[in-house]
Amino acid sequence: MQVLVVRPAELAIALRCSERTLRRMWERGDLPEPTRLGPRSRVWPVAKINQWLAQRGLEQLRPVPAEKERVS
Repeated sequence: MQVLVVRPAELAIALRCSERTLRRMWERGDLPEPTRLGPRSRVWPVAKINQWLAQRGLEQLRPVPAEKERVS
């Protein structure tokens, strides 16, 4: 099973805010807890972010295919 995830930089672009604002939102509890991939790497499952957005009545994220999967 493949789980789609979004990195902080990508989520910041999608939410039109800075990565620092994302961190503040997460620290306040306004954003779901990210998943740790390593000691310095965090990601959010797209499904978790979409659920969070739906609770706020906002448009959900649409997954973007990885570079090798994109069609020219």
